[in-house]
Amino acid sequence: MHIKSKLFFITYFFLCSCGVNQASQENPGEIRVRLPLSAVQNDNQTASYSFQVVPLLQINSLSQMRGAYARFFTNPSEKESKLVGTSPRADFLKNTDGVYIPKNEISQQMASIYYHMQNMALFDKSIGAEKVNHWPRDIGLRVQLQTSENSTTADENNAIYDGQLDAILIVPYNENKIPLSVNGGVLAHEHFHSLFYKLVTKKLLATDYLTSKHDLTVHTSSDSNIDAMTTTLVVLKGLNEGLADFWGWVYTQDNDFILHSLSSVGNRRSLKISALENENFRFKSPSRIQQELSVLSAETQNEAQDLVGYAYSLGTDFAKSMKLLSLRLKSERKISDSEAQGLVAKAVFVGMKSLADTLIAEKKSQQESALKSTTTDEKSNSEKAVATGVSIKTLFLQFVNSVSDLKVSECEWAKSVLAKSDMIENEKCQTIDAKVSLK
Repeated sequence: MHIKSKLFFITYFFLCSCGVNQASQENPGEIRVRLPLSAVQNDNQTASYSFQVVPLLQINSLSQMRGAYARFFTNPSEKESKLVGTSPRADFLKNTDGVYIPKNEISQQMASIYYHMQNMALFDKSIGAEKVNHWPRDIGLRVQLQTSENSTTADENNAIYDGQLDAILIVPYNENKIPLSVNGGVLAHEHFHSLFYKLVTKKLLATDYLTSKHDLTVHTSSDSNIDAMTTTLVVLKGLNEGLADFWGWVYTQDNDFILHSLSSVGNRRSLKISALENENFRFKSPSRIQQELSVLSAETQNEAQDLVGYAYSLGTDFAKSMKLLSLRLKSERKISDSEAQGLVAKAVFVGMKSLADTLIAEKKSQQESALKSTTTDEKSNSEKAVATGVSIKTLFLQFVNSVSDLKVSECEWAKSVLAKSDMIENEKCQTIDAKVSLK
């Protein structure tokens, strides 16, 4: 453990341990535990951490911190596409108020993760997504992973959702900040990936839409002309990461939840929205994306890494677009922040359920249009020409049009975003069967 993280825990334990007794390892059901949690303190939506007493529900084993919402494995491995390993031991003291206090770092990690997974289950239920995941969720701690398939360097300062294992993996953390395993926004981010994987990625992998065997792994192109698959992977990875950041923001209300743990990327992925962005938000245009991807492919030494970085930058745009949509709903409908954010979160879930079919249909339409405009001898070239990949317009509208009872004024806002992004020309917002869409 990093020295400041260790001092953070020791100070916490010292302050909380007056009048405590060794906690018995009974099966307690529901307990109250003291954990470091974030709370937004000002109008800038930047949170700080403090110790709070919260309930943990449906605990079956206190010594393993196992219950209805999470089960833990330390230094785990894979067996038959499942996470296997030793169950770590959780140790607590119980104070005179009946509050459980973690005795060490791993106990604090386990209790924190369990609490946030518990909240994710409740949030899933609130938006109708309770049947997507199975519970309890599998969590790997102190996971040893390579940074890439061909590397011998161990990954660090990372939290990962592994779709094939259906598990959240926490690798060793050594930064001088809030550990990832304690950061509720990061855990909400990783939980979102499980929804995206099961609703979108698995369906795309089961068809010819994606050729990658991995979860939207960005691969390199064969030349400086970025192909459609690379563009698609970059944009879809950006969508996945951006919506996951939006999920973390909704859960914490913290624009900078990532910055609390990862100084290297936190500022770049901030969800603070300036007055200019609020009035004039736009995505990168399709032509600009193609140009920038081609430059990255042609000029960089580590193309795949830079393409991933570019995907994250697109992701921040997606995250901000959903945040702005929630602010628009709040304003237009005169509802609370939580109601507006809940409507957008539900729209994201509803949109994901049919997104794979939408993308497959879009790709088929692009191919058919290109083939109709060429002769037989030019078919191979025309197929290569369909290199625009997935359309950001399609992705954005998939979620906007999934908002319950979308109003014409809300559609007009979405139209203005796309117009500023050079993605539409004369489309109009029309009411069709009580649903507004761009036509």
